[in-house]
Formats: sequence, C-alpha cells, structure tokens
Amino acid sequence: MVALARPQAAGAADFIRRNKRFLAFLAGVSLVYLSNAAPQTYFLQIITPKGGDSQSLGITAAIGAALEVPTMVGFARLNRRVRCGTLIQVSLLFFTLKSIGLLLAPNMAGVYLVQCLNMFSFAMFIPASVYYVARIMDEADRVKGQAYLGSAIALSGICANFAGGRILDAYGPGAMLRCVVALSAIGNAIVIPVVRSMHGREDRRAGREVSG
Repeated sequence: MVALARPQAAGAADFIRRNKRFLAFLAGVSLVYLSNAAPQTYFLQIITPKGGDSQSLGITAAIGAALEVPTMVGFARLNRRVRCGTLIQVSLLFFTLKSIGLLLAPNMAGVYLVQCLNMFSFAMFIPASVYYVARIMDEADRVKGQAYLGSAIALSGICANFAGGRILDAYGPGAMLRCVVALSAIGNAIVIPVVRSMHGREDRRAGREVSG
C-alpha cells in the first residue's frame, strides 16, 4: 500500500526567498508603528509638560477611540474606490504626522487636535493591512503573511516600550518624540516605494484595472 504524499507548507526560508519585497514592507511598517506604540505607552509623561493630567489622558483616549469607529466601519466602502496600497501609504504618513504633532503641540488643545489624526492613522492602518496582505500574497502564503505582519507589529511594540522608556528616563519626552519621528520617516521611506512597486500585483489580485 503506497501512502499518498501530502503537500508540504513552504518553510520560512522559502517564504523569505519568494517574498523579499514583503519583508521590506514589514521592516518599514515596524519602524512606523513604533512611532505609535511608544507615545501611546508613555502618553501621560508626554502630556504632563503640556499641562495635561490623568483626566486629559482619558479625554485623548476617548477622542481617539470615537474617531476610529467611522473609519473602520466605512473602510470596505472606501477600499472599493481606493487601492489598499494607497490607504496603507496614507495611514503610515498620518502616523508620522501625528508624532510630529505631539512633538510640536504647545498645550493640551493642540494634543486634542493631534489625536483627531487617529482616524487616518491607526483606524485606517489596521483594516488596510489585513486587506493588503490578502491582496498581494499568493493564496498559500496568506496565513503566514498575516502571521508575520502580526509578529512584526508586536515586536515593534515591545521595542517601542523598552527603548522609549530608556530614552524617556535619560533625556525626556521631547527626545523620545524626536526619535520616533525620525524612525517613522525612515519607515515611510522604505514602505512607499515597496508598496508602489506592488500596485500591479494588487490590482490583478483585486480583479480590477486602475488607471495611472
């Protein structure tokens, strides 16, 4: 009796070999997401010099959460009109703008305004990243691609908490924000050309033609 051979799942080395641009995408996303994770962890320390307190922290969290809902609810409709790749680029740029805004905000009124950018950064990035990986990956690699994306984001959060805390203790919140702005800008410089290079693949997988 001859046993039928079962198809083997692609190993990590094979996945990396076939998806080098995706790994560059993950590296850039990790750097940008760090600019969100570090300030969120140490938000109270950031807003205290700007006149904020624990009550202000609650208000900023409420603003961010309230503005995330419309974007997430309406994402599917938005994605029918705009590429996921474009939405990814927009969301990552807004992460950087949010970090710059926190650095430059002179008081809590400015911080509240900056928090409104959440609807174009975090709220757009989360659904866009899920759709995007499904669009650009081969069917056999989609689950693994989502797993790598989740791992990259989690690792970015861990690094942000550790490094952000060390910088905050040694040099203060301003220095930490300047660091995350720089890393976020580098991440965008990596992600934008990679995403643009995969527009054709995304369009073919989406089953539509996009002019330009």
